[in-house]
Amino acid sequence: MLYILAIIFFVVYLPSLVKEIIPNPKILNDLYKEKPPEGDVVIRENAIRQLTEEEILLLQPYLDNKDHIPPPYQWESSLINYDVTRIKAYIEKDYPDKQNNDYYYKMGYIRLFFPYHMHYRILGLRDSFDSFDSFDSEELPSNKSDYINTAEVVFTKSYAIVVKINTCELLEAGLNLSVRKKRQIEDYWQTGNLKPIDLSSAEKSNETITQLITEESEKVLTFEILNKRKNNQFETAIEDRSDSGILMIASYVLGVMGLLFFEHFQSFVLVVCSIICFILSMIASVIKREIHTEYVNHIKAQIKCNWPSYQKLRIDTKFDVYYPEYWKPFLPKKSDIPIDMQIGIYSRQLLSCGDYLSISEEVKNYGAPKFIAHNVLLAITGLILAVLMFFFTNSIEKFDFTYHQLTAPVTTWQIDDEKNLKNLSIQSMDRINLDLSSVWCDINNMQNKKDIYLQCNKIFFNINPIDSSKLNLFPLLPQSIQEIYHSNIFKMKKDLEVFVMTRLKKKILDARIDNNPIFKDYPKLKQDFKSEKAFQLIKIYDIDKAILTFDDSCNHLNLEPCDRIKNWLAILLPEDSSISSYNWSAVVDYAKSHHNIQKIEKLTSAEKIDRLVAQYRKNVLEQFIFDAKEKIVMLQNDENNLSIQFTNSIQLYDKNYKNIYDNKMLKEQLDYYNGILLGNNANLKISGIVTNVSYHNGAVSKLTISTDPNYNFDKNQLFSFSSPILINNFVFLLVILITLINSILIIWKKIANQQRLEKIINNYKNKIFEFTD
Repeated sequence: MLYILAIIFFVVYLPSLVKEIIPNPKILNDLYKEKPPEGDVVIRENAIRQLTEEEILLLQPYLDNKDHIPPPYQWESSLINYDVTRIKAYIEKDYPDKQNNDYYYKMGYIRLFFPYHMHYRILGLRDSFDSFDSFDSEELPSNKSDYINTAEVVFTKSYAIVVKINTCELLEAGLNLSVRKKRQIEDYWQTGNLKPIDLSSAEKSNETITQLITEESEKVLTFEILNKRKNNQFETAIEDRSDSGILMIASYVLGVMGLLFFEHFQSFVLVVCSIICFILSMIASVIKREIHTEYVNHIKAQIKCNWPSYQKLRIDTKFDVYYPEYWKPFLPKKSDIPIDMQIGIYSRQLLSCGDYLSISEEVKNYGAPKFIAHNVLLAITGLILAVLMFFFTNSIEKFDFTYHQLTAPVTTWQIDDEKNLKNLSIQSMDRINLDLSSVWCDINNMQNKKDIYLQCNKIFFNINPIDSSKLNLFPLLPQSIQEIYHSNIFKMKKDLEVFVMTRLKKKILDARIDNNPIFKDYPKLKQDFKSEKAFQLIKIYDIDKAILTFDDSCNHLNLEPCDRIKNWLAILLPEDSSISSYNWSAVVDYAKSHHNIQKIEKLTSAEKIDRLVAQYRKNVLEQFIFDAKEKIVMLQNDENNLSIQFTNSIQLYDKNYKNIYDNKMLKEQLDYYNGILLGNNANLKISGIVTNVSYHNGAVSKLTISTDPNYNFDKNQLFSFSSPILINNFVFLLVILITLINSILIIWKKIANQQRLEKIINNYKNKIFEFTD
């Protein structure tokens, strides 16, 4: 009986016992999702120890607060147990989702979570990928360490928490003693009072942690603050007190632009505003910015390390100060004895070191350095303004005009004959009044608009018009070419014979369709088919005349579609002529010996012939237009001809100009270009100042004329205070002067600073520096 009870008890309670002894397989479900990859070295030891009290205390925030666990990890609130296991393997990043950069750390098949930024101590692991654009949609990125790492971990249900990675322990990372010590030193540096490192209530509750923090807090610093003071006037003198220069430059630019705008708007308000801007710019250039009071620590410290390339000294663990570049030769790599130093508290700039290196003494003996920031801003701004004025306001041209007005009487030319213009001794800055005919705009630079007013920058004169016999003038064209433009070259009409034949053919066609069994059951389809197949006929007269006309025309101008027209004309011969359409000479001979050739053809065929003729007409005119334009371009490039370049666009009236961009008016286009060649073109009436003259074979070839109305002032008006030209000259000179002065000041200050630096260095070279015992 007892055996039976024992068996029943064992069977009933066995699952519970197993469940208590062996963890549920689901607990480690996420840890063991996959087998270790082939080739990976994974060494997992049994529990080597238990978590210490301090480690449990440091891990507790990660178990209590899910905000400390980043995605894609799933927060776990408890550990499976306190057993610590050691694992040796490569560490890699596993990206479960391609859409973002979230990843797990893994050693083999075990997911690792690193608390307190311990992942920075992984050996040989590259940075994470910033994007997945370069990866195939089937393949997730992998980032694996170059070396095997050793980790000690404890397990949760979903991941293992690292308590040691290589040589970095959880206690070291969690307490973060180096950072807390650095903060203590920073506070001491600012206040002069060395305060102990603060402990949290949890840290105070653990004796070991309290002892570690206290020991770190009480470590003796390698430097001592002797006293604290404000920086003196000599130390302040090395700082550039100039402001950013934005107000100065903005006022300067606005002043210049205001005077330049006066040329166009003629408003004295602009002059007043410009003067105010210049005054404001000068005031802004001398305003000094307020410098915050800098405090200086007088300390005794050893030099732990010197980085000359960064001009930096280390006087305590991770506590650096900075020194001037020219002190490099006089500072040791390290010192064995404490040295007197004076250092700016906020800037950490070394102001003195030892008995000789001293910023104050440098300023006392050699003066403060000279600052060039404002000079550089003014020089660069002035240079930009000068370049802009040179290219956009014609400043040099205005200076040249003013100079000629001062040094010589102005010559004014009244010109109404382009041939006389060629032979005149025109000089730069002469005034010229033109009233000429037969001018045209540069056809290579015409505006594409249909208007009778043409904006021109350059015009040409036809000094020697071409003889009309050398041009393709319409009345002088061969008779055959003129005839193809007559609307009756093909005489077509419907007479009684055409009407009867059309009816007859329709009846024959209808009878065939009615007898076709396909349409028997589809009356509507039959009717539609009859309508579709219906056709019209037309009689073509005087086919012989058309053949002879196109034969002569195509001999003169064999353009497309001559061959197709000839082919159609040959087809129009009577069927009893027995002449092949490919034997054109026989077709012509037949047309010469037979008159009044007629033929009834389908209307669609007649229309096709008509379209071919229209295309030929267009091609002939386009060829003539092309030839005319080629002759005009040759005239424009001829040095013996005369051209005028205008600094500003002028309006040229030409009633025929609007026709040259209408593709339906080819004949008018041809007349326009022929008119240029014949010398029958637009008239020009304009006044201006000659700014440049070119001669060829002793005659004027090219003129450049400025039509700026400001040049119309007489000498008295030119030199009045309201003269735009005088103001432009003044502004340009002012900008050049400011640019030159500041450029000279930059060079002078740089030379002065270099000489000052050489004197300081020579002075230090003559002294002996002792920084060691």
